[in-house]
Amino acid sequence: MRIRVVVPLLIVLLCAVAFWFWSGRPAEDRSAAAPLDWKRIAAMPPAQALQRLDEHYANEPMDDVGHYRYGEIAKSVDALKALEHFRAVSRASQHYTISQRHIAHIALLAKRDAEAEQALLALETLSDEDHAVQLSLAELYFRQHNPRAALPRARRAAELDPNRPQTHLLIAELLDDLKRASEMVAPLTRAIELDQELYPAHLNLAYAALYSGDLESAETEARWCLSRNDRDPSAWRFLAQIARERGELDAALEHVRRAVALDADDVEAHLLEGEVLLFQRKFEDAYKKLSPLAARRADDRKFLGTFARAAALSGRRDEAAEIQQQVLKLIPEENPPVDADVSPMP
Repeated sequence: MRIRVVVPLLIVLLCAVAFWFWSGRPAEDRSAAAPLDWKRIAAMPPAQALQRLDEHYANEPMDDVGHYRYGEIAKSVDALKALEHFRAVSRASQHYTISQRHIAHIALLAKRDAEAEQALLALETLSDEDHAVQLSLAELYFRQHNPRAALPRARRAAELDPNRPQTHLLIAELLDDLKRASEMVAPLTRAIELDQELYPAHLNLAYAALYSGDLESAETEARWCLSRNDRDPSAWRFLAQIARERGELDAALEHVRRAVALDADDVEAHLLEGEVLLFQRKFEDAYKKLSPLAARRADDRKFLGTFARAAALSGRRDEAAEIQQQVLKLIPEENPPVDADVSPMP
């Protein structure tokens, strides 16, 4: 199991939406609704403006201008009604693109991800050079745990606006989700170049350097983090892993116990402490450290493997054998028997 660094990424969706509404809005359509004084309606309170539009369109179909303007006014008082009208703007209208932006904005705020995705993909089809669309899709797919769809959009967003450090941080997070930790170093380094005090980038760089085998850089970054926040359990855990890799077991134990003291629920830190105790041949201590966690990690092969070693080395061979059986059950069969009941993928 990887040790993830959960980084509080900045929420970029609202910033992206703000970027969308530039001053160059489309000119008004000429339509059957021309007698309406749109400037006067725009100056009315929303409820009064919507009532005026309802009266005007009571006996005739609402055109694209009407749907767009209705949605624009309604969005501040009734977002779902605004969505209904923005959806009704036809693809042929010059208001179609801005309506899709409004749909994406409202849907993202309402956590209607499917509708937001549909609108964003429609906008992406119109242009792949819209930074806000690419960034919003990347964030949306990241939130949905779909890194394969998110990564190319995040990279495209970085191409379109290379000076935004949080985008490079997002790319690193997506690479981590794809188990490509060594590739995280470049975007994290770029993020730090753009913002030298970006704490999550330094913490993630410690993680990436550690899993790339660059212990010196990992230690530098972990200690940078602790110089800013000496109560960060992740940074202490990274130092413990670095010390363990160097064979400095006493230092590793000291660091990991700092991590556990700061976050008693950090199972990875408890596991690391158990591993260090095994290296120190403190088998009984390792077993007692890991035993309380067994129920919570019953599907974690790495944990169970370490726990089985602790059980065996502390003289609990029957229990170790049972744990090994649990591990075997978790190993997927690469070549199932021909007579096995293997259902097709849906």
